[in-house]
Amino acid sequence: MEKMRSESVAAYEWLVDKDHVHWSRAYFKDTTVCDMLCNNMCEAFNKAILQARDKHVISLMEMIRNYLMKMLVRKMTEVEKWNHDIGTNVFKVVERLKLENNICHLEYSGNFHYQVRGPGDDQHIVDIDKKTCACNKW
Repeated sequence: MEKMRSESVAAYEWLVDKDHVHWSRAYFKDTTVCDMLCNNMCEAFNKAILQARDKHVISLMEMIRNYLMKMLVRKMTEVEKWNHDIGTNVFKVVERLKLENNICHLEYSGNFHYQVRGPGDDQHIVDIDKKTCACNKW
């Protein structure tokens, strides 16, 4: 923070007013919430519009609109084939996790806390109120 103050007093004062939980890396969760990186989506989009990138703005936008329209129709036809309310890949992950959880044993320990014992004598504490687990998967 002192280094920041030496760089910019205005930035320092703006950040001091904010709760440190929202900007300090020490308070960020270390678990992922999505298995796809934003960079991958950007790279896929840039590849998709490669032919349109050297066009004028109107032509560029029209080519992007056509690309998105075709992609949405293709995705809709894929979704119509689903047998479940969630995607096939997510469904497979959920089913695998359900099978793994069949061999877990729960023990209530009070105050919305559970001890979960899994295979190989793994033990984790689950806090239902805070929605956290010591295994960092939840």
